[in-house]
Amino acid sequence: MFWEIDPIKIISTMVLKEDSNEEGTKLFNLGIIEINRDPINAHSYFQKSASTGLAKAQFNLACIYADRKLPLFNREDAIKWYKIAAKKGYAPAQHNLAILLESNNGSTESQKQAINWYQSAARAGYPPAQINLGVLLATGDGIERDLKTAINWFSQGADQNHVTSFYNLGVAYEEMARTNEAPIYQIYAARWYRRGAIKGHSKSMLNLGTMLAYEVGVKKDLLTAHMWVNIAIAIACNQNRLQCRWSDTFHKGPKSSHINHLWDLRIHIERQLSGKQITKANKLAAEIISKETKL
Repeated sequence: MFWEIDPIKIISTMVLKEDSNEEGTKLFNLGIIEINRDPINAHSYFQKSASTGLAKAQFNLACIYADRKLPLFNREDAIKWYKIAAKKGYAPAQHNLAILLESNNGSTESQKQAINWYQSAARAGYPPAQINLGVLLATGDGIERDLKTAINWFSQGADQNHVTSFYNLGVAYEEMARTNEAPIYQIYAARWYRRGAIKGHSKSMLNLGTMLAYEVGVKKDLLTAHMWVNIAIAIACNQNRLQCRWSDTFHKGPKSSHINHLWDLRIHIERQLSGKQITKANKLAAEIISKETKL
């Protein structure tokens, strides 16, 4: 079981208005139009918009500088612009600034600053920051380990229907079950994994499928376990077909270790099912995928 953090994300939708800054908003929206077509041109618009004081533009400008895939990558400029927006109380900038500071070669001072920025964004109600702060608390990375407080932050993210929060709550309750030797927490874990699975979260599907297959915290249900594992494989392979290619490194299994876990679990489940049951489980998975695709 592994924790999941929320990565740096750029704003990709237009804004209508911010503090009556019409010029900054207009330039920002032009940048949004260009972001996928021409990031360099988008950068020019965001830079002009940022100079008018628009926090969202300052944030997106920093995101472009923080993207290692772009020729404009410049970590120091990213930190600079994130800080400008963060000091205005813009929670997404505080969150992304924390991510960059946290990755600063293990510096104790940078880690301390990162935690402070995570806390500011989390208190402002920003789910990605609540999740990442929760992970630090759950692992004791740069801060005193406190699983109960981590669960509190994950729960606040879950209250906002943030899918990663569902998954991390599942992991947290599984950890509680282990450390406290209290199997009751496995029931909570399964419930949160199910909420994540329903929302299309692949790792939640894997963990829920595992619990259903091995009767951990839930009644054994191989058909439902097979269904969730099948859906998880379909989602993962659809998102990135390369990770589903076969590799000799993984005993001629898929290149992705996550897909391998899913693949192995499906094989384990199918060994306990009849052909008719497998067909039924495949049909259930296909029906759910079809339903969600139409939505």
